[in-house]
Amino acid sequence: MKLKRGELGVDLLGINALDPFFRNSSSPRKTMFATQIGQAPVVDGNTPRRIFTGAEAEYAKYTFDVKFPCHATVLKVLHKYPLSAGGDAIRHNPVTAILYEDYYCPFKTIGVLMIPDYCSMHQEFGFPYKRVSQNWERMAAGAQFAKDEALVVSPAVRENGEYGYGVEAEAAFMSMPGTIEDGFILSESFLKKMTPTAYSTLVGNWGRKTFPLNLYGDDTHYKPFPDIGDRIREDGVVFALREIDDDMGIAEMTPRALREIDHGFDRPLYGKPGARVVDVTVFHDDRLNPSHTPLHMDTQARKYYDAHVHFYQSLMEEYNRLKRRRKQSLKITPEFNRLLVEAQVFMPTPMERRKLTRMYRLETLDEWRVEVTYEYKMPAGEGYKLSDTHGGKGVDCKTLPDKDMPIDENGNRADVVIYGGSTVKRMNFGRMYEQFINAASRDLTHRLRKACGLEPHLPPTAYQLTQLKGEQCIEWCWERLMAYYGIVAPLQLEMMKNDSDHHRHVASVLKDGIYLYIPPDNPVNNLAMAKALRDSEFCPHYGLVTYTDNAGHRVNTSGPVLIGSLYMILLEKTGEDWSSVASVKTQHFGVPAKLNNYDKQTSPGRQAPVRGLGESETRSFISTVGPEGTMELLDQSNNPETHREVTRSILQAKYPSNIEQVVDRKKVPFGGSRPVGFVNHLLACRGLKFVNGPDSAED
Repeated sequence: MKLKRGELGVDLLGINALDPFFRNSSSPRKTMFATQIGQAPVVDGNTPRRIFTGAEAEYAKYTFDVKFPCHATVLKVLHKYPLSAGGDAIRHNPVTAILYEDYYCPFKTIGVLMIPDYCSMHQEFGFPYKRVSQNWERMAAGAQFAKDEALVVSPAVRENGEYGYGVEAEAAFMSMPGTIEDGFILSESFLKKMTPTAYSTLVGNWGRKTFPLNLYGDDTHYKPFPDIGDRIREDGVVFALREIDDDMGIAEMTPRALREIDHGFDRPLYGKPGARVVDVTVFHDDRLNPSHTPLHMDTQARKYYDAHVHFYQSLMEEYNRLKRRRKQSLKITPEFNRLLVEAQVFMPTPMERRKLTRMYRLETLDEWRVEVTYEYKMPAGEGYKLSDTHGGKGVDCKTLPDKDMPIDENGNRADVVIYGGSTVKRMNFGRMYEQFINAASRDLTHRLRKACGLEPHLPPTAYQLTQLKGEQCIEWCWERLMAYYGIVAPLQLEMMKNDSDHHRHVASVLKDGIYLYIPPDNPVNNLAMAKALRDSEFCPHYGLVTYTDNAGHRVNTSGPVLIGSLYMILLEKTGEDWSSVASVKTQHFGVPAKLNNYDKQTSPGRQAPVRGLGESETRSFISTVGPEGTMELLDQSNNPETHREVTRSILQAKYPSNIEQVVDRKKVPFGGSRPVGFVNHLLACRGLKFVNGPDSAED
């Protein structure tokens, strides 16, 4: 059979090459998917896609990992925190440094690979690296590695190169409360699979003016912050700093007082309650003699500092050994050079450099600077945003137990319920083909298992598969699969029709289900293919489904519903951020100010809204509540005088929760907000001024 491909080659579509049904969706939706894929964090339950295009394996090559940039010979393996025995020892090493030599370089250039336990290039999301075990088993001085051999990779990449950037979810297109427009109804088990990992870092500085409280220790062990492997307290406090007061020290520095936070005067720094600490980095200014920190309060910090200094000393010793050996011929990579400079910053200050001032981002470093990095899971829930690969984004508006989700007569239960009309409005019809084909593949897999005497809904064991070898059902299954591929994936049929090992492929299908190779230029007309599939023996089950309504009753749908899987991705738009106030923080010019990290960490909630009203929000407000209400909200956030008047009204009101008029507009008229003032000033410089006119020419 001679196949004629279309013009939409995988090498021409960029990110959209990941979508097998690119030609069946509108261009705005495909543009949306191209931006959404960059917002998708790695989730715990990630799976490879059932219908793949071949581009997934290529994208998997460019995920975050650590590889040797050349053919290398390992010179030395160093650990940031070498493990040791003892009750107070550091229990885990978070970073490994590998010094290597470029094998084929004529200069034998020396480089370094820094291999952390995790990767986090986002303000929140990240993922723990997965070690390539066969390479770590031979990791030692003298070991040789080829170029691009990976040491750690993303957990979304399988050993065979498959890339799981999302999760396959059984979807049902139905009209239910919670599915209007952009709403999704999701099952609890599916949301567990959609759980990403988050990382954050808190910084505590003390010494000259403050000292840390003993939040994680007892009367005999002073422990101001959690160790690597510990969990953050239930109240979320990681550090708490107290000002040094010679007069009040007799009361503020008792063992009991040092373990209790005075929220009126102390400065706590909050993290995620229950999060696990994965790394601690300590900087110490050893030039201060005597130390400002009271005796024994620096024991824990000094433990990490001494271990880190030992790491840098070992690094410098190895560098000096190579320098003595090679002299002027020694060549090092920029990464190694930067690490050597960093080592000299962290190591104790030599006497000839005691007058230098150490700074971090233009801020003078205190006696102690402790960075605590912690890891936690962010279980997806209501308010989180998801999407498919066709730009079909939506918000989790309702989460239901699995038993309440729609289920068909064959026991196929939906993971996500989507409003069916949204597909027509958005013109992303590719999702309909994907769902239809995946439903047919699932039902065919159940049919093949049943024909072989296996449980249709359960993957068989390895022993059960070996017992099927030589059975007639294998050939029957092979013929059915080839006929199915001929309808939906003729390119896959061409690659497999000469395969003589029928048992291997059939066993793979019986165990893991059907995976289809359908590139965007698949040489079939999708509409004709869907009709042929509908009229064939492979037509998926299409009938009434049962679900639990809002009254808690099990009911049937009035019409047939198809349940089939869609490939879903989680977006970084989460419902985790919340505010404790209603107006934005302003700077000295009276316009909204951007929060810094210190503002975000000194309270368990944000002390300013997530954001002010933007253009889209303003348009939505005007269309909903009208211009007066929208203008009121904008003026309260951007007009310093209005802001002060609101605060004054709340403080002076007898019943602050029941105020008739928070701002007297005769006293504080509209038009005084800073953005409006800037525009009026610029216009006045040109002799122009806005004047309120009638709403229409007739007036």
